[in-house]
Amino acid sequence: MPFRPVKLPAAGTLIWVAVIVTVTVVLYLPVFGLELTGDDYQLLQAAHDVLDQPVRLVAGLDGLWRPVVVLTLVADHLVWVHQSMQYHASNLGLHLIAGVMLLAVARRYGLSVPAATAASMLWLCSSFAVESVVWVAARADTLLLIGWLMLLLVWPLPSQKWRAGRIMGALAALAVAAGAKETWIATPLLVVVVELHRRGGSWRRAAPVVAGSLVIVAAYLAVRLVLSAGVTGSYAFELASLAKLPHMLASFFFFEELTPLNVVVTWKGLVALAATTALGIVAVRDRNLGAVMGATVLVAGLLPTLFVPYLPQRYTVIPYAGFVLLVVSAAEAYLGAIVDRRKRSLTVVAAAFVGLACAASISIVRADLRDWQRISGAHRQVLDEARQVVGALPVGIPILSVRQERENPLKEIATTPRGSWKLLWPRRNGPYGLVDVPALFEWVGDCAAHAVRATEISDGDTGAVLVHYDGGFEVVDAHNRALNEVLHRATRLGLPTELMIITPRRNTWPFR
Repeated sequence: MPFRPVKLPAAGTLIWVAVIVTVTVVLYLPVFGLELTGDDYQLLQAAHDVLDQPVRLVAGLDGLWRPVVVLTLVADHLVWVHQSMQYHASNLGLHLIAGVMLLAVARRYGLSVPAATAASMLWLCSSFAVESVVWVAARADTLLLIGWLMLLLVWPLPSQKWRAGRIMGALAALAVAAGAKETWIATPLLVVVVELHRRGGSWRRAAPVVAGSLVIVAAYLAVRLVLSAGVTGSYAFELASLAKLPHMLASFFFFEELTPLNVVVTWKGLVALAATTALGIVAVRDRNLGAVMGATVLVAGLLPTLFVPYLPQRYTVIPYAGFVLLVVSAAEAYLGAIVDRRKRSLTVVAAAFVGLACAASISIVRADLRDWQRISGAHRQVLDEARQVVGALPVGIPILSVRQERENPLKEIATTPRGSWKLLWPRRNGPYGLVDVPALFEWVGDCAAHAVRATEISDGDTGAVLVHYDGGFEVVDAHNRALNEVLHRATRLGLPTELMIITPRRNTWPFR
């Protein structure tokens, strides 16, 4: 096969990429001092299991099947070993990759360098993407966006043909999306749009490829059923769930503050919905490719979670990327249609608006990061407490964890946010309601040598009792306590409990 030289971006584009990357890194510098939080520890358990037994990659976790996310955590462990800072660095790296790919997609579908840079900057510095940067478990949304943007970049344009490289790139994009998050099932919507564009709007000619994408999604759903992964998410097929659509769009326009629960429809939300719909209709009418691709990503990103009755920040990561591409493309098309002296002044106004939007977003992000520092501080306390007793925990026998305190730091943070409202899920059985106990002690212990997992007990089983008070853990009778007796007593008192066991791993990891 003849060598094809790679066409590098112009120097001006590279300069803008360097600028947006630098601004984003400086903005997110505080994440390097954060601890892992919540579900991060359970996902790392899954990554440890894959290193120990690679076949475990096909196993789901609490109804979730996200092998690409687990593989990225495996890579993190092999490269960074056991430091929370490096996991956050990887999350930020994925965020930057998605932002640069958004710029590339914008350029590919007709935007100028300044407009594409503006779209990328608006997304990179947006408060709607904070959760996917700061929370390692939420990198699934960033990975799904990367898969979709990759698909838009490798799909042939009308003047191009399917070649081996493009086919491999499209398959890789589908694999990344499918292994990142269950909501990838909206991918055929993107395929419909890019294939119709390639086929000049002919549904008949586009039908075979679109049908192929639907077959792939159907096969994925069949595999999930075979693996008993089930359907994730708390769906409520009620009209009330749809209220979050106009509310989300209103927050994108800065009309309203994003609220994760008890969303109501307001006139601002209806205006935002009408404006966004109008922009999409005009984009299709005028064949504005950048805006059409933006509208497609927006719809594909929100469609699978439309009937979930809550709206955490991570649900807005992908829709907001499509929204900024839609709005910036429409604005540039409008400015391009103006030929008189107003064009320069309107361009200055548009640039000023982008600057103000970025400044407002950066201000919110900085406040959000202060909230995450509070969340991190609560986790740091429980990590320090666990490290004090992990060496005293017995191996090979059941351990009953009893939560004696009633603290709830997540509730305090969620009800008194410094930044935007957040949906924080407490874990009732874990210390301070923060972390699953087995996942906590696998992280603070020697996770290369031992696995810590939930277990069950029978009548007469003995083991250790681990009590968590406000201020620390205490190991009670490390071997000979009758666990059923303690469990029944704790249950009568309403004390949350967890049963776990520490076991040696089967294999020795090649890396530590």
